[in-house]
Amino acid sequence: MKLMGFLSKSFRSIWTENLPKFPFSLFLFLFLFLQFILIFQVFTVFRYLSIDVGAWWLVSPEYDGWCDSSQGEGIGLHCFGDYSLTAMIASESNPWSNSIVGSFNYPAASLLLFKVMSSLELVIGIQNFGLFIYLALTIISIAVPALMLGKQIPISQRILLAVGSITSLPALLIIDRGNSVGIAFVFVFLFIYFYNKGKISQSIIFLVISSLVKPQFAVFLLLLFFHRKWKHLIISTLAIGISQVASFLAWPNAFPNSLEQALRGIVGYSNNWDLTNLSIPNFSIGRGFIGVATLFGINASNQVQGIAAFVLFLITVAIFLLVKQISILTQLVFLGTAASFAVNVSWGYYAIIPILYLFALVQFDFDERTKPSPLSKSLVAIASAFTLSRFIVVVPTSGGFEVIDNSTTIGLMWLVVSFSAVLLDWNKNKTREEA
Repeated sequence: MKLMGFLSKSFRSIWTENLPKFPFSLFLFLFLFLQFILIFQVFTVFRYLSIDVGAWWLVSPEYDGWCDSSQGEGIGLHCFGDYSLTAMIASESNPWSNSIVGSFNYPAASLLLFKVMSSLELVIGIQNFGLFIYLALTIISIAVPALMLGKQIPISQRILLAVGSITSLPALLIIDRGNSVGIAFVFVFLFIYFYNKGKISQSIIFLVISSLVKPQFAVFLLLLFFHRKWKHLIISTLAIGISQVASFLAWPNAFPNSLEQALRGIVGYSNNWDLTNLSIPNFSIGRGFIGVATLFGINASNQVQGIAAFVLFLITVAIFLLVKQISILTQLVFLGTAASFAVNVSWGYYAIIPILYLFALVQFDFDERTKPSPLSKSLVAIASAFTLSRFIVVVPTSGGFEVIDNSTTIGLMWLVVSFSAVLLDWNKNKTREEA
C-alpha cells in the first residue's frame, strides 16, 4: 500500500508540482506510459505467440559464452559477455593480437578498467568479486543523473526516474552485456554538471576520464570548441591523447606495435559491419537512412554513412557560427547524437544518452540570449521517452509472426531532432534580437 501511495503521489506531482517544467513532465509521463505498454506487449507476445522479445533485444545472445559457467565464472549461466571477454583479453600480454575476435576495438585506456577489475579478484581472492563491483558501479552510474536533478523536481519523481533509468531498455542492455558505456556515461554527466556551474577546469577532468573509457565521448570536446574555450580545449585534447598513448605501456611487451594493432582493430571493427544487415538491432544514423530508403523501395548501401557524416559536419559548422543563438541544450543533443549514433554500428546500450538531456532540461540556467525554443525542448523530451523505452509491432509473415520495433530509426530520429532544434533555436533567438 505504501508503494502504491508513493507511485500515486509521483504521478500526481508530474502535472501539478512540476507543471512549469513542462518538457520534463511531458517526458516522464510519456516514458512511464510507454514502459507500461511495453511490459504488457512483451508479456502478451511471449505468452500467446511464444516470441522471446527480450532475447531478440540482446545485442548478441550467442556471444555471451565467453566464460565457463561450470567453473563458477559469470553469475549463474550468464557471462555478461562484454565484461568477461574484455577482462579475459585484457589479462593477456598483447590484447590486440588475440585471435578470438577479428577486430578488437578497445584501445589500451579502455582496457585498464577491466584489467583493474579482474585484478581485484586475484587480490581479494573471491571469484567474480571484480564483476560484482563493476556491475554495482554501473547501476549507480546510471541512477546518478536522475538523483541529481535538484530541488526543482520533487524527490518522489527523482527516485521514480532513477528506478526508471535503471530499468529502461538501454540500461538493461548495459547491465546484461556488462558494457563499460554505463561507467563512462556518469563521467560525461559530471563533465556537463560542472560545465553548467562554470567550473570548466574541473569539468574537463571528467571529460578526459570518460574519453579514456569510451573514446567516442571525446566528441564532447566540441562543446569547448563551440564556446571558444581554446585553452581548455588544447589542455583536454593533449590530456586525452597523451593518456591514451601512455596507457599502452601497461602492456610493455606489446609496445609500440600495439599502437598500430589497436588502431587497425578500431577502424576494422566499424567497417566490418554491414548497415543492410537486419539481423541485429542497429541504432546508427546510417541504418536509419537505409530503413527510410527501403520504405520507399530504394536500394541503399553502406555509402549512406557518408550522407550522415556530411549532415553532422554541416550542423557542427552551423552551431560554431551561430553559437550565440543556439542553446547549450541543443548543442548537447547534437554532440550526444554524434558520439552515440554516428558510427556504422551503434548497439542499443548507447541509447542511454538522453538521460543527460533531461538533466539539462531541468538544471541549466539558460542565458536569455540563448534560451532553447519551447518546441525544441518538447521534441527532445518526446524523443528521449521513445529512446529510453521502445514500442513493438507484431507483423504476420508467411512463416508465422515477426516482431519489429523502432530501434533502427533512433539514430536518424536524433539527427532530425538535432537539425530541427538548431533551426528552431536560431529562428527564435534571431527573431527576439530583431524585435
